[in-house]
Amino acid sequence: MKKSFVNRHGSNRGAPGFQWIRCLVLMTWILSLMATDVALAQASDYEDAKRQAAKAFKGGDFARAAGLFRQAFDFSPRGNLLFNIGFCYEKSGNRLEAIKYYKRFLDAVPNSNRRSTVQDKITELSKGLDSRYTQVIVTTEPPGAYIYLNERSSGSLGKSPVQIPLMPGKHKVIAQHKDFEPEEREITVGSDGETKVEIVLLPSEEFADVKFMVSERGVDVMVDRRRIGKSPIVGVKRIRQGKHQIIAMKQGFENWNRAITVKGGQGQTIDIQMLVEGVVESEVEDESTSSKVWPWVTMGVGTAILAGGTVTGLMASGLYDKLDEKKQRSEPIAKSDIDSGNRLVLMTNLMLGLGTAVVAGGLTWYFLEPGNVEAKGDITTVFVPIEQGGAIQIGGRF
Repeated sequence: MKKSFVNRHGSNRGAPGFQWIRCLVLMTWILSLMATDVALAQASDYEDAKRQAAKAFKGGDFARAAGLFRQAFDFSPRGNLLFNIGFCYEKSGNRLEAIKYYKRFLDAVPNSNRRSTVQDKITELSKGLDSRYTQVIVTTEPPGAYIYLNERSSGSLGKSPVQIPLMPGKHKVIAQHKDFEPEEREITVGSDGETKVEIVLLPSEEFADVKFMVSERGVDVMVDRRRIGKSPIVGVKRIRQGKHQIIAMKQGFENWNRAITVKGGQGQTIDIQMLVEGVVESEVEDESTSSKVWPWVTMGVGTAILAGGTVTGLMASGLYDKLDEKKQRSEPIAKSDIDSGNRLVLMTNLMLGLGTAVVAGGLTWYFLEPGNVEAKGDITTVFVPIEQGGAIQIGGRF
């Protein structure tokens, strides 16, 4: 399109860019208010829980006070609250929980002036434990890993090496260290003597995130004969670098078996397509029903875009003639008519250029498709924007 519309005296205060800026400022203001409300609500909940905990402590309900201090800690994790929780458990006679939270306090506030006092409390409370408990010593390589019992939400029991009094039975020990993969270990604690648990942690750089996409529900997925779950498998699994064997099984379906290679730090997705027993998987597509259709679809889309550009071009031409008549009669021309004309011209140029490029791409795809033309060269299609719209350059070697 060669026609253009120019407004030499208009203002751009109502331009879309300024409207976007106003919207962005308004959204930022609203989000800041929401964040402030959330912070104020959390602060209010923290103060309320702490006030109720102090009231329960003064009333001698130490177990309830410990629970309320834990609520306050959830709202605002402050180190001094761990001491309060441990002290409440000590006063209530729950020595095991008291030791756990005293140790967490020492980890959270290592330079506290209460450190020696708390260490003495831990020693005295450990001596008074029921004889039914067995001492479990957990060491890690490297040392200094945070140790959890059964689940992380219950809080750390301290840094390895650590000694934990446990009742006989089955427990799960979790070790977590910065830059190393967390490790979980199922242990069975007996009633005779102490139990030692040694955990070797592996560097995180040797692992990668692997996501499993399974076509059917209820499929058992195993990595190196170790079951990792049943589909759908949510999230990703951390798998160590190297070669692994993946097996997927479900009754009524063929077993899916593949070998994969995992590289540290490089995530990947495993697509597991389960086949009903007796169905043979096809590895070859029918070219006549797939590959030859898409070039025609592409050219059809390009033709539709060209048709749209033609329509907007006719609209722009009609508006131009109308405004030209007004100009000859010395009638005033509205700025909105000029803006509409400019938008129609821009849209026409873009649609004509894009439509031509899409049609040319479809033609190129069709002639390069195996079975249509034996191509012994290459074809290059380039869209070149110019002042009046755009141009398509097609070249190649044959």
